[in-house]
This record gives sequence, structure tokens and C-alpha cells, in this order.
Amino acid sequence: MAVEDDVDALYAADPDEFVAGRQALARRLRSEGDKERAAEVTKLRRPTAAAWAVNQLARRHGDEVAALVALGDDLRRTHERLLEGGRDDDTVALGRRRRGAIADLVDRAAAILTDSGRAAGAHRDAISATLDAASLDPDVAADVTAGRLAKELDPPSGFGEFDWSVPAATAPARPAPAKAPARAKGKGPPAADNAADPEAERAAERQARRREEARQRAASARTAATRARDLADQARDAAERADAERDRLEEEVVRARKTAVDSRRTARELRDAAHEAERQATALEAASP
Repeated sequence: MAVEDDVDALYAADPDEFVAGRQALARRLRSEGDKERAAEVTKLRRPTAAAWAVNQLARRHGDEVAALVALGDDLRRTHERLLEGGRDDDTVALGRRRRGAIADLVDRAAAILTDSGRAAGAHRDAISATLDAASLDPDVAADVTAGRLAKELDPPSGFGEFDWSVPAATAPARPAPAKAPARAKGKGPPAADNAADPEAERAAERQARRREEARQRAASARTAATRARDLADQARDAAERADAERDRLEEEVVRARKTAVDSRRTARELRDAAHEAERQATALEAASP
């Protein structure tokens, strides 16, 4: 439990202190003989600014984060009760409340970044996407409420892509077709089939074209979304590699500083020893006949 508390302290502290704190914890664990746990600690990644801000939300405003997660749970349950093609009033209201809760938490996170001396504007979207995902995915919610995120999360897909803050338009009901008047038995000629209505045919063709155009636009949108996700994955991988390289360089800097401190201490000790040797030599020379 003490190690878990130390790990929590790493993610609670300023990100600039993360690498030095991680190294100190790993050294302590190795000195205690727990090499396996020390190896796990060395793999911990320093949180990005956005992830650190969300971690701070979980620690400083845990009740508000928990309330957002609860709103997401309620929203999923009401979604299961929706009729095909529409949304009920509860879902719309919950969607608005969820969006409002996310906006409030983003403002709080931005204030935390600003107070720490960091620019907040560049991280608002990443923080919002992380909170959005946490409110709709129980697994993500557990990671967020634990306060140990190392990087921001992608916005949710599928159910989370829909904006439930605005009610859907309801399609007008189609009037029932009028019944043809019945022909009296034995009177008049047999009823002829209704001739095709040219205007109705043109309207049907226009509707078919609109449906096809909509399908094509949807296909293009899906292709663009796939391409955007691929680019986002590539950018995320590049960012992770950059973070790993940054951590490696920072660890080298910490080692170099320690070596410099040790070297300066050794130099002082050697200078002191040289001065003492000179003093003793001078004393011996003075004492010689």
C-alpha cells in the first residue's frame, strides 16, 4: 500500500517533478530488494499537461467527476429505452446536463493549469475529450477517477458521437391512401387500374436521388473519419515516442547532474587532502634540523 501511495504522489505532483520522483522511488524499491516492483515503476510515463489536469480534477473535484460519470450511466440507460428514430425527453435533458458538467470541469481544469503556470487554451479540447470518454465508458471512468492518467484520451465513438442536447425532429406521419369508391354490383364497367401519376413518379425519382446522394456523402464521411483516426493514431504514436525520448533525456540529465555533484564533492575532498598534505610537508620541513 505504501508503494501505491508513492505512485499516487507521483501523479499528484507537478509533472516537472515526475521523472526525479520516479527514479527516487525505483531506487528505493531496488534497495529494498523489490526489483520487480522497481521495474514496474520505471515504466510509468510522465503525464501530459492535459492528463495531469484531469488527474487534478479527480483529486480536487472528485464529487463533480463522479457526478459526471453518474450522468453518463443514466444516459446509457435511457438510451436503451428509446424508440427507433427518436429520443425521449429524459435523454435530451440528461445530454444537456452531461455537456454542461463537462464544460464546468474543463473550466476548472483550465484554472488548475493556469495556476500552475501553464497555458490552458491548447489543452481544453483534449481535456474535454477525456471527460467525454469517461462519462460514457465505465472502464475509462475508472482510469480517470483513479487520477493516474499519463495521457489524454480519445473522444468516444458510436453512442458517444451523438449530441443528445437537441431533440430530434419527428418525421411527419404519412396520410393513409384514400380508398377508391366501391363499384355497385352489376353496374358500370370494371374499375381500371389507376394510371401512373407523372408528378408522383418525378417526386419518387427526386427522393431516390437524394437518398443516393446522402449515402454517398455518408460513405465519404466514413472514409474521412477513418483517415482522420489513422492520422490521429499516428500522431499519438509519435507523441508517445517523443515522450519516451524526453523521459530518457531527462533521466540522463538527472544522472549527469548527480555525477557533476559527486565530481565536485570528490574534487573538494581531493583539494582538502592536498592542502593537508602540503601543510604536513611544510611542518616537517620546518621541524627538520
